[in-house]
Amino acid sequence: MAAALTTVRLAGLALGGGVALYLVGDVPLRLVLHLGSNWTRCVAAVLAAASTVVGATGSAVAQLAVLTAVVLLLVAAEHLGRQPGGLPSSG
Repeated sequence: MAAALTTVRLAGLALGGGVALYLVGDVPLRLVLHLGSNWTRCVAAVLAAASTVVGATGSAVAQLAVLTAVVLLLVAAEHLGRQPGGLPSSG
């Protein structure tokens, strides 16, 4: 039983950490290509890393739900930032 819990915790760490690393790694690329503001990616990376707590203490399904919500909010915030009168862009 303890080995199964350790495996689940490691999987949650890998899932949340992988999404966070992807988002952090995407920031320099977006800077080089002048693709707009990166503050939303940085916030989403922190939230993705924080989702590891949900995966370690809750369930994998709850962590997937949190990560899905984080990415959907990221896409929505970036879309609003491109709209006239949307969120301010610093890029």
